[in-house]
Amino acid sequence: MEFPTIQASFAVGARSLALRTLASFDAAVNTLCDALPADIGDGELLAACPFFGKVWPSGNALAQTLGDDLRGESVLELGCGLALPSLAAAAAGATVVATDAHPDVPAFLAHNLALNGLEGRVRYEHLDWPLAPRPLGRFSRVLASDCLYAPGHPEALAATILRHLAPGGRAVVADPGRAYLQDFVAAMRRRGMEGALTTDGDVFLLHFKALA
Repeated sequence: MEFPTIQASFAVGARSLALRTLASFDAAVNTLCDALPADIGDGELLAACPFFGKVWPSGNALAQTLGDDLRGESVLELGCGLALPSLAAAAAGATVVATDAHPDVPAFLAHNLALNGLEGRVRYEHLDWPLAPRPLGRFSRVLASDCLYAPGHPEALAATILRHLAPGGRAVVADPGRAYLQDFVAAMRRRGMEGALTTDGDVFLLHFKALA
């Protein structure tokens, strides 16, 4: 579905990145609801909702954790949406794989990579990690923001992170303090991963490091 878009700039460390975003998230949701059948199920509605089309505070805070030089690093972003962290990591020299399940994400990502001269620097993979996880390799950094919406997400996210984190690698999860955040912390602890907590405004950032 086509939604009105704008181009906006985001400062990440010393860099400025240009992104094509939804002109209005609320207007896009209203347009979507008007176009869908009245009897659509809640699950289908959530899957179609364009949450991907806005840079949310958690995604912005996650991008700010990366630093300006990631040469030699491999980065995996889960539920990337507009993929600001992935673009920031690529601009800093990392090898990046961005993943999501919404069908509109690849087109937005390709457009935004071109806007920033980063074509070919980020590989996109369709990954519905809560429902159909599949291994994509091991990465020195695994990133996720706004991924804890449902009861099954804490266990699924923890398992997905551990499946992809290389020995000695680091994971950062950004969340605005949703109800399942503590369940996720507990799920990581059960896997032997203790997290350090920092904050950026109203966003909680959980930092984990795998044993070497």
